[in-house]
Amino acid sequence: MDRARALLKESGYDGRKVVIISPTDMPFLAPLGDMTADLLKRLGMNVELVATDWGTVLARRASQKPPEEGGWNIFHTTAVAPEFMSPASHLALRGNGRAGWPGWFTDPKLEDLRNTWLRADGEAAQKAVAAEMEREAFQSVPYVPIGTIQQPTAYRNSLKDVLPGTAPVFWNVRKA
Repeated sequence: MDRARALLKESGYDGRKVVIISPTDMPFLAPLGDMTADLLKRLGMNVELVATDWGTVLARRASQKPPEEGGWNIFHTTAVAPEFMSPASHLALRGNGRAGWPGWFTDPKLEDLRNTWLRADGEAAQKAVAAEMEREAFQSVPYVPIGTIQQPTAYRNSLKDVLPGTAPVFWNVRKA
């Protein structure tokens, strides 16, 4: 923590308020806002935790205004693993600015690499471009993954041929 505080000071952080928007009605996300606010405060940051319902988080998340005008700095969310397994569908890895995912990360090099990946001829070429995308993402940090979760799912014994996956699919299912 001491090293982190020193790095924050070195960065030139000026005490500006950091606004975290956090949903209270999503049990797997709500604690993340509390934990992030606590950590940043212990580092010496000026933090405002806006704890509200998910609908209000989404409405505020859409705002591109500065935090002091109703915008925000940090929000937590999740995605289903397949969405982030390919540069074609990985929204948080886009660098297309105001046209992109909330946070509006801008990185023309990352966007160029994504387009190169989409045009790459064959798996080997795609892997090489994906590795370069990964290096660029570690330099520019479009988002910060903080963990993974697995959502337990239960089905009635009378359902057969349920396909396993990271999200429920309803084809192939039959009732015994």
